[in-house]
Amino acid sequence: MDTQIWYAIFSTIFGGINGAFSHLGEKGEHEDLDASKTQIINVLQDIIEIMTQDVIISGQG
Repeated sequence: MDTQIWYAIFSTIFGGINGAFSHLGEKGEHEDLDASKTQIINVLQDIIEIMTQDVIISGQG
């Protein structure tokens, strides 16, 4: 069961990052590119925050 959970987490994170970076080149203006990078960073920070809160709530940390 643990393998399935880790696979689901890994594939979600990897798919999100891969999809986000695959669309970075679509924007031509520098400001839009910076906004995309900021959005990606914010999403990754949110994911890390959710994962750490889950560990704290479950008492594993």
